[in-house]
Amino acid sequence: MKRSTSPLAAALLAAVVGSVLSPTVAAAADSPDSGYNVGCTLHPDQGQESSADPAGIGFDGERNDIAVSPQSRRISAVSESVYPEAAATTGEDCGVSGDFSDRLVVGPGTSGLAAGDRVPVEVTVHLDVELTEVWDGDGAFQVRARYSAGASITSLDDCTEVEEGRSCDQPLSFGADDEHYLYGGPQQLPWYPQGYVEAQARESHHFETNTGVAVEHFRDHGRPGGEDDTLLCDSWPCAAESALLHPDGQAPLEFTGAAELVVGSRYDLSGSLNLFTQAYDDVGTRGVAAVDDFSFTITPAAGYEGVALDYASAGGTPADTTAPQVQVDVTPAAPGGWHTTPPTVRLSALDESGPAALTFGATGAVEIPETVVEESVLGHGVTEVLVDVDGLTEISYRATDPAGNVSEPQTLVVRLDRAAPTLSGLAAVTVAATSSAGATVSYGVGAVDAVDGSPLVACTPPSAGTFPIGVTTVQCSATDDAGNRATGSFTVTVTAPAPSADPMGRLGQAIGAANVRFEIRQGLLVAHRAIELLIDTGQRKSVVCGSLGTLNVLVTLLRTWSLIPSRDAVAISSAIRDVRASIRC
Repeated sequence: MKRSTSPLAAALLAAVVGSVLSPTVAAAADSPDSGYNVGCTLHPDQGQESSADPAGIGFDGERNDIAVSPQSRRISAVSESVYPEAAATTGEDCGVSGDFSDRLVVGPGTSGLAAGDRVPVEVTVHLDVELTEVWDGDGAFQVRARYSAGASITSLDDCTEVEEGRSCDQPLSFGADDEHYLYGGPQQLPWYPQGYVEAQARESHHFETNTGVAVEHFRDHGRPGGEDDTLLCDSWPCAAESALLHPDGQAPLEFTGAAELVVGSRYDLSGSLNLFTQAYDDVGTRGVAAVDDFSFTITPAAGYEGVALDYASAGGTPADTTAPQVQVDVTPAAPGGWHTTPPTVRLSALDESGPAALTFGATGAVEIPETVVEESVLGHGVTEVLVDVDGLTEISYRATDPAGNVSEPQTLVVRLDRAAPTLSGLAAVTVAATSSAGATVSYGVGAVDAVDGSPLVACTPPSAGTFPIGVTTVQCSATDDAGNRATGSFTVTVTAPAPSADPMGRLGQAIGAANVRFEIRQGLLVAHRAIELLIDTGQRKSVVCGSLGTLNVLVTLLRTWSLIPSRDAVAISSAIRDVRASIRC
C-alpha cells in the first residue's frame, strides 16, 4: 500500500486546528521527537491562554492536559471547555494537540534473514476515547466535543518517483475522527413547541496496511442508527443524563492487521492527536474530549521473533544493514569513450560504519585475477589499476563492510587505442583517356587497425570519378574510433589519345578536347562533319576552303566572347591551317 490521507480526516483536522491553535508537527528524524500545544479562548475576545508547553498555563493537569511518549508510541490527552460565569462572555473554546515521531530500522537479528527479505508483522492500533456533553437545563446552550487521530509507518527506502512526487511503501496508515455537537433549550419552535435538544454527530476511521488489509468506516449519526439533526429530547427542561448520544459510553476501538517490513530498511513512525471542545450560551455547559490511550504496536509474526526491531527511541545502535559503495576515478578522462594514453583506474571501498574491503579483477587486454584489498599503501580498501595494453579491459569490483553487507557487483570497461590505422591500396594508377574530358578511374584504398575493426577511410578525389588528362594526386586518410588518424597519397595519370595522321582527324580531336559547353562543342563538330562531307564528295576547292575559313572565324569569335579558352582556340585554328595546307587552299 502506498501512502494516502483520508479526506475527512484532513478536513476535520484543519477545522480543529484552525479554530484555536497551530500544533507543532514533529518531522521525520533519526532521533525520536514530540510536540504539543494546549490553549483556550474566551468569546467574545475577553482574553485567552495558550502555550506550546502545558506547564506554562494555569489549567495544566486540570481541565486540559496531554502526555506524549515516542518510546511507547502513545498519546493521552484531555480537553474540557466550560462556559464561564463572567457575564461578558458567550462561551469558551479549548484545544489540545500532540504528535510524535520515531525511527525504526529492521535488522536480521538472529532470524537468519538477509537484507531485502520481507518480514510479516502484526500491527495493532488502540484508541480509547470518550466524548461527553453536559448542560444544566436552565437555558439555551451549545456544546461540542471532537477528536482527530492519525498514525503511520512509512518506509524511507522503498520509494519510487511518480508524477505527483515521491511515493513510499507504507505498512500502516490510520486515521480516526469523531465529533458531537448538541444544542437546544426552552425555545418554542413550530415543530418543537415544548423546547428541544438536538444532536449532530459524525465519525469515521480507516485502517490500511501494505498487505491489502483495509478497513473504512463513516457514519453520520445521532443516537446509534440515527442520522443528522437527531432529536434527543422534545420537551423542556430536558435532563442531560436522559439525552446522551452514547448512554452506555463509548467502547475502546482496536484495529489489528497483517503488514510487511523489509530487512535493512528504515521506517518513520508517527502519530498525532487533536482534541477540540466548545461550551456556549449557558452557565454549567461543558464539552469534554478525553483520550486515555492512543497507541500502536508492531509485533513480528510467528517464526520471525528473531528479527531485530531497533527503535531510535530505545537508545540502542541500529544494526548496520546498509551496503558499502565503491568509488571509481579514471585519470585521464576519455570524453569520447576511448583513451589514447594509458589511464589509471582508482577503486575505493567506502562505508559509513568503518573500513570496507575491496574485491576486484580484470579481463581482456589487461588480465588481473580476482584480488581482495583490505589495506594498502593507498589506504584501506583502495587500489589502482594501470591499463597500458591496447584493446578493451573489463574491470569488475565490489565492496564488503565489517557487518558483511556486500555492494552490488559492478564492471567498468576501459578502451585504450594508441596506434593509428594502416592504409593500404595507395599504388599509382595510369589509364588512357577515353574522351577529351579524361577517363573514369576506380581505385581501392582500405585500412586495418589493431583495435578498431572498421576504421573510417576517406579519399579526395573519390573513386569512380572522372579524372582529367594529366597527373592527379589523391589524398587519403583513415581514422579509428579513438580518433587516431593516418594519411597517405598516390597519383592517377590519365594519358591523352595518340594524335591522328589525318589533318581532318586532328581537327576533330582538337574540337573534341576543347573545354567548352556541350552545345558549342556539338556545333563545332557538326561544322567539322560538314567540311568532311565536302571533301569526301569532291566539292570544289574554293567551297571547302571557304568553309574552313568560316569555321576559323567562328572559333575566333568564340574566343573573343570568352566562350572557348585561348589554348583550345589556338589548337583548333592550328588544325584548320593544317587542313588548308593539305588541300592547298
